[in-house]
Amino acid sequence: MSTKAEDAGEGVPPPQVAAALVDRRGVVIGWSHAAERLVERPAPEVMHRSVLRLLADRGAVPAGRLPDRGTARLRCGSGKTVTVRYRTDGLRSPELSLILAVAADRPAEAEWDAALTRALLAQERIGFVLRDTDLAVVRTNLARGAHVGPPLPVGSRLSDVMRPPDAAEAEAGLRAVLETGVPLAGHEQRVRSARPPYEEWSFSVSAVRTQDAHGRPTGVAVLFTDATRHWRAERRRELRHRASAGIGSTLDIGRTAQEVVDALVPDFADVAWVDLADAALAGEEPPKTFGGGDLHLRRAAVRSARGTWPSGLLPPGAPVPPFPDLAMVRELQEGRTIVTDRETLGRGLADPDHLRLAAPEDGHSMIAAPLFARGLVLGLVAAWRTDRPEPFEEEDAILLSEIAAHSALGVDNARRYTREHRAAVTLQRRLLPQAVTSTRVMETAGAYVPASGGAEIGGDWFDAIALPSLRTALVVGDVTGHGLHATATMGRLRTAVQTLADLELPPDELLAHLDDLVSRLAG
Repeated sequence: MSTKAEDAGEGVPPPQVAAALVDRRGVVIGWSHAAERLVERPAPEVMHRSVLRLLADRGAVPAGRLPDRGTARLRCGSGKTVTVRYRTDGLRSPELSLILAVAADRPAEAEWDAALTRALLAQERIGFVLRDTDLAVVRTNLARGAHVGPPLPVGSRLSDVMRPPDAAEAEAGLRAVLETGVPLAGHEQRVRSARPPYEEWSFSVSAVRTQDAHGRPTGVAVLFTDATRHWRAERRRELRHRASAGIGSTLDIGRTAQEVVDALVPDFADVAWVDLADAALAGEEPPKTFGGGDLHLRRAAVRSARGTWPSGLLPPGAPVPPFPDLAMVRELQEGRTIVTDRETLGRGLADPDHLRLAAPEDGHSMIAAPLFARGLVLGLVAAWRTDRPEPFEEEDAILLSEIAAHSALGVDNARRYTREHRAAVTLQRRLLPQAVTSTRVMETAGAYVPASGGAEIGGDWFDAIALPSLRTALVVGDVTGHGLHATATMGRLRTAVQTLADLELPPDELLAHLDDLVSRLAG
């Protein structure tokens, strides 16, 4: 069976790199097979003797010690001499040194170049591709089995293994290197495979132009490392930050649900929705349920990366149909995030019509997390991948759990505001007079229109009070602030005005008494 190192050496004879291990006195204590062939001396002949005994001219080293690097003539066992280039490397132990040598009659540069090429082609964590001027693959360590990225057969081009947009971007960068000679260093390149299983990677790419002896461009040498995990982790960090900043910006429960799916699509998933409990939408606390059946959920928000919502899926505003008593339903009710696929979900539902409502037709991986706040399951957020090839992973489940926990607080705040807002509206409507009044003197008609579409219920009021002597008092008031406190204060002031009006006090005196009352209330 051949190895990548052997493949790399096609047409190039392997260099005879001799190795000798010597101690601090220069005595040989290790002798390689390559050294035996180069000097034609077996190990027993040189072991435990000074390395200087191999020199053809010992007078060349008057100090009795070899320099760390240089050239030397050695006496071979056959009686001839061989000139070598050598280099001495210190090892971890100060007692030992390693001497490496090659025959000087070979082009040393070519030998080291060949050795470098073999080393690159033998790598498993670093991708190496040598391309010609047409950017076709000439040599690569990814020809038979890819360690990083898609397989790259010799002769293949970028468009053969990558989707057209990615191939065009990568080719433009390599063309620039080929034409200008300016290296590409640490460029981030996204790659989506053009063939099943349609995987997706992110690479850190460096490239240099190759030239012949006359300086003419011969192609591009490309080195790249797989940065996919780092890239995905970075995308998750960005998504987590955007979700934290963008979800819960209002106290509108429907808007909050929409912010959740907007944060997830398209960076995290291709399709997403939020289902909320009917009670939560009304501002009430949903009942605690466990198991299947009618969960009293309603689709509150949806988002699809394709723009339009798939016609077969449950539409927004529709009630969620009852679910069988599935393990995944119980896990969601217990506050856990689940990851599953279409096939598993289909077996659990056992109803093709229900599956069509619950899963996109081309969805292959699903993730769902409960909106869990203060011990209550307010609803759930679910997401599917359809166009993105990779399934959801454990890291995705952790991320969605964090986003769902933050979203649940936003939904719960909006739910409690909805309840308070409804109570304030009810109280205020009861405290306000009838819209139309009729006295012996006049008829009045009024209307109360809260600011911001009803979101700012406060302490504004109007009144028409029948007085003796065929008179009618018209009153308009405003309590600063909003909510139940302002509404309750408005009721107390309205009652006080009606009581003081019955005394038939002049308006300025009545207002003076009312001002005293306000001061006491403020204190």
